[in-house]
Amino acid sequence: MRKELERDGQAPHSAILGCADSRCPLETIFDTLPGDIFVLRNAGNTCTHAEGSMVGSLEFCTGKLGARLILVLGHTKCGAVYGATQAYVEGQRAKNGIESALEGLLEDMSPVATSALKEHMEVGEHEAVAATAIRVNVFHTIDFLLKYSAPLRERVENGDVEIHGGIYHLDSGKVEFMGESPRQAELLNSSEHIPPSMTLEGGRRAGYGPPARGAHGLRTAADGPMSANEALNMWKEGNERFAVGAPFAKLAGVKMREALVTHGQAPHTAIMGCADSRVPLETVFDALPGDLFVLRNAGNTCTHAEGSMVGSLEFCAGKLGSKLILVLGHTQCGAIAGATKTYLAGKHSGPVKAASALEGLLIGLSGAAQQAEDELGACEPDQLVAHCVRVNVWRSIDFLLKFSAPLRALVRSGNLEIQGGIYHLETGRVEFMGRSPKQAELVASEKTPMPPMLQSLPIRTTRDGPMQPRRALRILKDGNRRFHQGEPLSGNVTGQMRKALAQEGQAPLAAILGCADSRAPLETVFDTMPGDVFVLRNAGNTCTHAEGSVMGSLEFCVGSLDTKLIIVLGHTACGAIKGATKTHFLAKNGQRPQVTRALDALLQSLSAIAAKANDELGHHATEEEVATHAVRLNVFHSIDRLLEYSPLVRSKVEAGEVEIHGGIYDLETGEEIVKGPSSWKKGKPLYEHGNYGSYYNYRHSESDFFVGDRRLAALSERFGKSFLKGKEVLDIGCNSGLVSISAALDFRAKRVVGMDIDSGLVDSARQNLAQTEHPRAIHAADSLEFRAEDILHCPLRRPPEELPERFDAPCRAPQRARTWTVVLCFSVTKWIHFAHGDTGIHNLFKRCFKRTRPGGYFVLEPQEWGSYKKKRHITREVRQTVSKIQIRPEDFEEYLVNLGFEKVAAIEPPGDLPKNFQRFLRVFRRPDDVPDAAPDDGAPAAKVEAKPRKRKAPA
Repeated sequence: MRKELERDGQAPHSAILGCADSRCPLETIFDTLPGDIFVLRNAGNTCTHAEGSMVGSLEFCTGKLGARLILVLGHTKCGAVYGATQAYVEGQRAKNGIESALEGLLEDMSPVATSALKEHMEVGEHEAVAATAIRVNVFHTIDFLLKYSAPLRERVENGDVEIHGGIYHLDSGKVEFMGESPRQAELLNSSEHIPPSMTLEGGRRAGYGPPARGAHGLRTAADGPMSANEALNMWKEGNERFAVGAPFAKLAGVKMREALVTHGQAPHTAIMGCADSRVPLETVFDALPGDLFVLRNAGNTCTHAEGSMVGSLEFCAGKLGSKLILVLGHTQCGAIAGATKTYLAGKHSGPVKAASALEGLLIGLSGAAQQAEDELGACEPDQLVAHCVRVNVWRSIDFLLKFSAPLRALVRSGNLEIQGGIYHLETGRVEFMGRSPKQAELVASEKTPMPPMLQSLPIRTTRDGPMQPRRALRILKDGNRRFHQGEPLSGNVTGQMRKALAQEGQAPLAAILGCADSRAPLETVFDTMPGDVFVLRNAGNTCTHAEGSVMGSLEFCVGSLDTKLIIVLGHTACGAIKGATKTHFLAKNGQRPQVTRALDALLQSLSAIAAKANDELGHHATEEEVATHAVRLNVFHSIDRLLEYSPLVRSKVEAGEVEIHGGIYDLETGEEIVKGPSSWKKGKPLYEHGNYGSYYNYRHSESDFFVGDRRLAALSERFGKSFLKGKEVLDIGCNSGLVSISAALDFRAKRVVGMDIDSGLVDSARQNLAQTEHPRAIHAADSLEFRAEDILHCPLRRPPEELPERFDAPCRAPQRARTWTVVLCFSVTKWIHFAHGDTGIHNLFKRCFKRTRPGGYFVLEPQEWGSYKKKRHITREVRQTVSKIQIRPEDFEEYLVNLGFEKVAAIEPPGDLPKNFQRFLRVFRRPDDVPDAAPDDGAPAAKVEAKPRKRKAPA
C-alpha cells in the first residue's frame, strides 16, 4: 500500500481540521486508511493564529488533491476552548501585554467565548458557556474559511466542495455531525481574498483530482474524486465502527475512551507534522488515543502558523507535561516541493507575490529552499527538494527555541527534548535526526522575541507623560524603516488598549501635518499605534487656507497635550503641488487662470511656492523638476507660516520645549527623506551645518558663472593651469555644486567628486550639472559625481568605477582609502567646529591628510573667528560648543604643519568680493614620504597648544 501511495500519489476524499488534543486521533476516530484523509490539527481547531497555513493547506487539498469535503471537528472538554472561555469569563485577558504564544492564542479565541456568553448571561455558568463555545468555535472556523478564501468560496458555490462541522464526544466516541454553517449563504458573497495576516489580494483557480477508492484497496491519485455526500457517509460509518469498539484500522475499546474522559489526557509526546494524508501520525507510530498531541499543517512549519503552533506546544509541554516534541517532515512533501519551485521561479523572474493563502504559505517556506541550495550548491531539483525537507525540520525546531521562552526554559532545565525526524514514504520508517545543531546557541539566549505574527507595539496614554522630541523623532524614523522594509509591528489593538486610551487620555509623541493624498496614510507610514500621533491632513500639507483649523489644532496638541515634536510631511508626486506648478506655468505664459472654486484659490496660493522653486532652479527647469523642488519648499513654507502666525508655537520653539521638523515621504520607496534645515527659530530656518540653499546666489557675482569660480581662478593664476587640469579633485562641502562643476568644466579636472551632508543640496547640484550649457558639459557625466556624505563618517573607500552609495551605507573594509591629487575644503571648518568642536576639526584635518595623495595639495578656506561670533547663537548647543573651543582658525596652519603637511602659499582673496567672503586661501602640500596620520579617535594627532587670548572667547 505504501509503495502504491508513493508511486501513484495521494487523493484524499476529505480534509479534516481538528484539534491537536491527543484524545482525538482523527484517522482512528473515523477508522480510515493511509491516503483517505488530509488532516490539519492545532489546539482548538481554529484559524485564529494559523490562517496562512490552515487556509493554504485546505486550498491545496481541495484544489490540487481534489478532496470534496472539509470537516471542521471540535470535541467536548477541549482544553484550548475551555482555557479561552475561562480567561474571558474571569476577566484575566492579558492586561500587561501578551507574554507567550499560548497567551496570544487564548486571547484571540476570546470572541468565541463572547458569542457563547450571549446564551448564558450568568458569569458563573462556566461549564455551560465553555460547552456552547465549542460549538460556536466550529462555525467560527468555518466562517473564517468562507470569508477569507476565494478558492474555497468558489468551490462551495459551484457544488464541488462542502464544508461541514462536527463535534466528537469524548465520553461516547461518537461524532455529532452539525452540517453547514448557518452563515454560508451570506459569506459566499464575501469579497475578501486572503487571510488577515497576509497582505496581498488575489485568488487561485485550479482543477480537481481523480476519484476516490479504486482497485488498490485505498485511495491513490489514480482514483477519481469522491462527492461530498459519499465522503460524509463514509465518515459516519467509520466513526460508528470506532464508537462501538470495532475499528478496522486499530482496536480502541470503550473503556479506553472512558478512561481518557474520566482521568484526562497525559500525552508523552507532541508531534508537529505535515498535513499530507499519506502521513497519519498516530498510525505511523502505532499509538493509542492519549499517546500523542498532534499538530499538523502543510509543510510542518511555523512560517504562517507561529501563534497556534508555538502556543499549542507551550500548552502541551507546560500544562500536559509532555517531555518530547518531535518535528516530523516526510519525503516527497508537496508543500516543500511547491516552496522550492516558488524559490527557483523567484530567482529567475524576481520575487513572487502571494495571490492566495496557499501561495503565501509557499513563499514563507521558500527560505528553507534557499538555505538548502546554499548548503548543497548546484544540484538537481529533486535533490534540492529532498535536502529542503531536512532543512525545514531544523528551521521549525530553531523557530520554536528562538520564539518561545517557556519551551526554551524547559529544554534548558532538562524537562523537555525537541528533536527532528523524517518519515520515509517508501519504507514506512522514521529517520530520527536528534537535536538541532543550533540548540546550545539558542537555549543560551536570554532574549525572547515574540513570534512575528504576534509582535505588536504598546500604546501611549497620559500615564506615560510627554516625550522629548529627539526620542520621538527616533521612534518615528524606526517606524518608517519598518514600514519601508515591509515589517510593520502596529496592529493587534485589544479592547483593553482602547479602554485605556478612552479612560486615561491621549499623549501623542508627535503631531504630523501631512497631505490628504490617500497614498500617504501617516499612521501606516510611521508604523504607529492609536494614541501615538496627532494627525492633521489637507491637500498640500499647507497652512495657506487652513491656518485657523491647522494652527488651532497644533496649538491644542503642543499646549494641552504637551506634545514636543511637530512634523510637517510632504510627499513625492503630490497632486496639489503639481496643480499649483501647472497654475504657475500657465500664468508665466500669460494664461492666468480664473479663481471660481475653492480648489482654484488653493492652487493659486500654492503657485507662489512653485514660482520660488522655479526661480531657484532657473528658467530652464521643466514643470516636473519645479514640482519636485516645490514639494520641499512647501514643507518649509508651512513651517514658516506656523511659526509666523502662532505665538504659542513660536514661544515654545524659542524656549526649546518644542521642535519642528520637515520631511518628504517617497511614495515609491516608502522612505521618509529629511532634507534642509534641522530646526527653526522665529519663523526662520536654522542651517546648523551651513547648508544654505542659495549660498552661491550671494557669494558669487554674475560674471563668475562665465569665467568659473573665483577661488579656482586664483589657484590657476598662482600655480598655473596644470594645478587642476587632468587632476582628481575632492570638493568637501560642495553645496549646490558650482565649484565642482567649475573645476570639471572650466579648469578641466580629470575627475571631481563633490560631497555634502545635505542630500537636498546634492540633488540641486545634480540638477545644476544637468542644466548647464557649458560646451564640455556633455563629457562631464563620467568625470563628475555628487554624493550625499559626511567627511567625518564615510572613509570614501570606493574606487572611481563604483557607483555612488548612500551616506549611511557601510563602506567596504577590504578596499584601500581613495586618495586625491587636490582636496578642496572651502568655508566648511566653521560649521564642523560648531557641530563637533575641536574634536571635529582634528578629525577633519586628519581625514583630509589621508585623502590627499602624496605630492598632492590640500586647499583650505577657513572662516575667520569673527564670523564665529556672529553665528554662535544659532542654537543653544552651538553656543555651548563655541564656548569650549581652544583651537581657533588662526591656529589651523600650525596644526596642519604638525600633522605632516608643508605650507605652500596663502592667496589673498579678490578685493571685489563681498566683505563677508574675503577669505584667504591657504594651500598645503603633502610630502611624498610622510605616513598617514593616526586613526580618527577623537584626539589630535599633532599637539597644538592653545595660545593665550587677549580677547574673551564668546560664550
